[in-house]
Amino acid sequence: STLRFVEGSHKLGKFIPRKFETAKDYVAESSTEGFLSTPRDIEQHPDRYSIASWEVEEGDIVAFDGMVLHGAKGNSSIERPRRVISWRFLGESCSFTERPWEISPPITGNLLPGNSPWITESPDFPKLNHSSYL
Repeated sequence: STLRFVEGSHKLGKFIPRKFETAKDYVAESSTEGFLSTPRDIEQHPDRYSIASWEVEEGDIVAFDGMVLHGAKGNSSIERPRRVISWRFLGESCSFTERPWEISPPITGNLLPGNSPWITESPDFPKLNHSSYL
C-alpha cells in the first residue's frame, strides 16, 4: 500500500490524533486548547497540501517524525493482512506531556508531566547505547 505524508505538517502544531481502527478523532476528556483538528479535506483538496508518498513493500522499514500527518488506506485483504511494528525513539530533549485523551500506547513509565524518559529506569523506556553495539 502507499504510505502518504503531508509535507511540513510537523511544523504546524500539535494535532488531535485519529484512531486507525475508526478513523475518528480521539475523544477528549478535557480542553483541547492548543491542539489542532486533523484536516479532513486532504484527499479532496490536493492543491492545498503537498503530499509525499511512495509504495511500501513487504519487509520495508520507514522512519519518520511522528508529528508529521501520515497514513495509508486500510487493507481490506483477508488473504494478506497488514502487519506493522511501531517503535518510537525519543531524544534526550523530549519530555512527557499529558494529553486530554487516552494516549496510545497507554504507557507512561510513571513519568510526571515535564519529566524526561531519560531520568527513569522504567523498562517502558529502555535506553539504547550505540557503544554497546560496537
